[in-house]
Amino acid sequence: MNRYKKPAINKDELNSNLFILEDNRISNVDLPDDVYSKIYQTPSNRKLIVSLSDVAIRLFVWLSFEIDEGKDWLWINHKRYMDETGVKSLNTYKKACRELLDKQVLILTSHSNKQVYYINPQILYKGKRVLKSKQVD
Repeated sequence: MNRYKKPAINKDELNSNLFILEDNRISNVDLPDDVYSKIYQTPSNRKLIVSLSDVAIRLFVWLSFEIDEGKDWLWINHKRYMDETGVKSLNTYKKACRELLDKQVLILTSHSNKQVYYINPQILYKGKRVLKSKQVD
């Protein structure tokens, strides 16, 4: 038997989901439809993310909240990141960035501000992931 095989689960055997309200809403507050980023669920992405160090995972999760819809790049406000996550050392932040660069989650852009990165859209994005291509006549 494969130890990784997902068990058969019958939804009727589960207790009620406490996150869902009686009228099938997920919250008493109206949430915008487009306020979420997406992680592509592939075995290689799962292995990549879980292989990251704790500081790199923390930066990755923080970045998932920073992505603007439809953009394949972002500026990392490292001071705000450090304040919000409790990271005290700039070297810890740099280590996390270096790891995301080494694993090709991020790529440094040629922008004069060295804190502007491309995000690998095969891993993380926000909005509709549309491949950009040049039209050939």
